[in-house]
Amino acid sequence: MPSDVLLQYKGISDVLFALTLAIKPQYIYASLPVRIVAFVTGWPSFDANTAPAFNQALACMTATMGVGHIVASQQGPAARPAFYWMNITWAILSFLTCILPSSYDLGSAYLIVNSIAHALFAFLMYLSDF
Repeated sequence: MPSDVLLQYKGISDVLFALTLAIKPQYIYASLPVRIVAFVTGWPSFDANTAPAFNQALACMTATMGVGHIVASQQGPAARPAFYWMNITWAILSFLTCILPSSYDLGSAYLIVNSIAHALFAFLMYLSDF
């Protein structure tokens, strides 16, 4: 799959993800991948009702990233490295957050699933472009 198409699909999925997060965040936080990771790792899952303002802020940020991916998909090869590295950075920082000592209480099953998804996207982009 060409990387421009991959960028466009990632952008569309981010916008749909953000919409779901804004309207029904429990669908994300209680999804099968998150429940599996929570079971295997012992990391907690988010409670969608605990911080609705956080859910909305995350939805806004994710939608913004999605629109950026869609626009970048139309800009040609020069835009790709920035989005590759942006996804790598997101994946690494999310992973590092999860492996902090449990006393920090920052890691979660959702965050590690999110980290894996961004790393997988960056890997697919690497395979399709570099």
